[in-house]
Amino acid sequence: MGIHDRKFFTVPILAVLLLVVGCSSSEPQVIDESKYEDLYDDDADSGDDADSVDDSEGFDDEDFPDPPELPDAVKDESEDGAIAAAEYFLDAYEYAYLTSDAKAMQEIVSEECEVCWQLMDVFDDRLTDGEYSTNVEFSYQVTDEFVRNEYGSVIPINLQINSHDVVDNNGVKVDHFDEQDADLSFLLNHNNVWRIEDIATKDADD
Repeated sequence: MGIHDRKFFTVPILAVLLLVVGCSSSEPQVIDESKYEDLYDDDADSGDDADSVDDSEGFDDEDFPDPPELPDAVKDESEDGAIAAAEYFLDAYEYAYLTSDAKAMQEIVSEECEVCWQLMDVFDDRLTDGEYSTNVEFSYQVTDEFVRNEYGSVIPINLQINSHDVVDNNGVKVDHFDEQDADLSFLLNHNNVWRIEDIATKDADD
């Protein structure tokens, strides 16, 4: 049964997370999960992809950040493993801000995480438009006890994002975002590795 069937989180965080990446549309977005099916297919021949995008366009080589590496700890069915998974997601989320490349986020999310797929769609649109954020820094910490319940494991995390600009591939400023401070709850389940099934405001399950 999917998490959106269980309705564990009753208050959606999507509006908060999309706000900080600049989604202003009030219309619900269609999730095109087919975009991400082959992103980490080792057998795919990316060299023959006529539609491939040079993600480094607009960056100097020395400034282009490296994507985060998925830690082995996410395989460990423990509190530390679950926290490692949530922290990896946030590192991948920060990387997506800086590059508009959201592929790393897919490594740790389940098919049930509608919020996660929506976010990846937004970053994909930004990549297509040639826009990305500059000088973004994330700060986060676990703020309460790790809890296991019938739906999975819940980790409360405070996320802070500094004020920053959004620029195009020519370095021209197209938008600005003020500081963001959000208390989030991550719902995860373990099946060989921890995967995120939902993200919500910390008190959404109250």
